[in-house]
Amino acid sequence: FGGHPQACGFSLKNPALLEDFKKTLLAKATSGLAKTDLTPVINIDAEVQLEDITWELYDVLSKFEPIGVGNPMPRYMARKLKIHNIENVGNDGKHVRIHVTHSSGVIRKIIGFYCSEICELFKTGDEIDAIFEVGVNEWNGTRELQLKIVDIKIAGAQNDEIIKSNV
Repeated sequence: FGGHPQACGFSLKNPALLEDFKKTLLAKATSGLAKTDLTPVINIDAEVQLEDITWELYDVLSKFEPIGVGNPMPRYMARKLKIHNIENVGNDGKHVRIHVTHSSGVIRKIIGFYCSEICELFKTGDEIDAIFEVGVNEWNGTRELQLKIVDIKIAGAQNDEIIKSNV
């Protein structure tokens, strides 16, 4: 029981039983999930060209707020984005901003929070497939569409070759 449907909590009457509890719980989970496919799946709402992501789309999406449990943020996929620049950003360098082009050649930015290791895996000229959510970045008096990375991989790579996932 908790404050929302995904919350749960409990306590043990005797904390000395914690290790036994963990072993029993693990055994039950292992047997109960033996025939369950636990491969992570990311559902997308549409495959798009980056040029499809506009302020008009954002205005339509904002009419579906509030976003949350039962009303998740829409996710989009774009294939074969060509990397023009990739850089660590943020005070601690834990985030990554990637400048990419798509079919029109217009350079767009996508951002991955806590994905700094991506900078080591990709390089300028690589083609990537990306799943992202659309939001707004307002900073220093500037307002721009922000494409937040949910998942990213080398273009054409199989599902088991996914490089980074935030889910």
